[in-house]
Amino acid sequence: MNNLKNNPVPKLTVAVLLTFVLILLSGCANKRILKKYYLLEPSLIPVLADSVTVQTLPYSVLINPFTVRPAYKTKQIALRSKSNELEYYIYHVWGEPLDDALRFFVWRRLKALHVFKRTSIELSISAPEYLIDGTVDLLEWQKPTKQIKKPVAHVQMVMDFKNFKTGEILVEHAFDRSVPLPKKSGMNDFVLAINRILNRETDAFIQKIAQTLK
Repeated sequence: MNNLKNNPVPKLTVAVLLTFVLILLSGCANKRILKKYYLLEPSLIPVLADSVTVQTLPYSVLINPFTVRPAYKTKQIALRSKSNELEYYIYHVWGEPLDDALRFFVWRRLKALHVFKRTSIELSISAPEYLIDGTVDLLEWQKPTKQIKKPVAHVQMVMDFKNFKTGEILVEHAFDRSVPLPKKSGMNDFVLAINRILNRETDAFIQKIAQTLK
């Protein structure tokens, strides 16, 4: 058997091998899986066709975090694969926990429409007259079923408007809404549909508040 020292690997061969390894590594780097984050975004204008013009109400309101059902409290986006089965995306997640995300969503919506004299997310020296909070029972992407042929964005929740001192619920806005998605929809289609639902329902909630405080 010949000694390797007497048969060194040609420098050209080494260079070719190194180039091949670098190309492989570069390809793997370009194909690496990135985690993507998605946000709930309120509209800056009224979104309901029959929206009433809400004049600024001379009151202050505090927005609390929403209570989220444990199955949806994770930042991972939930996928309803069967009637009694949930899956969670690993690389598609909410940018904020849903309890705080919904709190900021409503806060920004109220401020954009100038609904109250003061809208805050923290207690100040002077206590507010009113409080807003709510519960989230379901917020998910649903796979097509025999009954529903397309994927669906589905939200089921309640928004409450309360007297801050007594805790009495003055307005309760409960809704259970589904929006069909394109068959070949992506995650951005789903998030946009969720945002449309939340904007419409928040506006309906605001209308109820305005009518109650007339």
